[in-house]
Order: sequence, then structure tokens, then C-alpha cells
Amino acid sequence: MGFEPYPGTLNVKLNEPLPEIGKGRKMYNFICYPGSLMVGDFKTDAYICKHPYGEGRTVFVLAPVGIRKTFGLRDKGFVRVQVGKVV
Repeated sequence: MGFEPYPGTLNVKLNEPLPEIGKGRKMYNFICYPGSLMVGDFKTDAYICKHPYGEGRTVFVLAPVGIRKTFGLRDKGFVRVQVGKVV
């Protein structure tokens, strides 16, 4: 993706389990896929990561910015994640 991840992750509970998407990149003991994170009208590139032994409904988002501060997120806020090729 071409960015240095900001320290820390945003943990996101999905409405549905993350489907198998193919081979992801192993980072920090997680399987990570390129994607994006959207909050309202704002969007940033991100890695959407899941634990290889997890149930797939909780993912961990790595981004080049501090997501909570940049987007003004609070606990239980709503975000949209997109996994796969980012346009």
C-alpha cells in the first residue's frame, strides 16, 4: 500500500464474517488485506487484518493516520471497511 502504519489499530466488529479473499500478507501475526476505511465522506487507505484463527467478525484496521483522532471516532461508532483493490 505504500504507507507506514500509525501505531495502534482500530478494532472493528463486522456485521458479517470477513469472507476468504485469497492470500493476504502476513503482518504482526495477522493476515492483512489492502483496502480502505470510510467514515462519512472521509476515506483513507488501510490494511484490514484478521487473526488467522479468529472467527472473522472482528478485524483490526491499520492506517497511515490515527483513525480515532483523525475521524473523531468514539466507541461503538460506525465505519465502513472495503477489502480488496482500492480505486
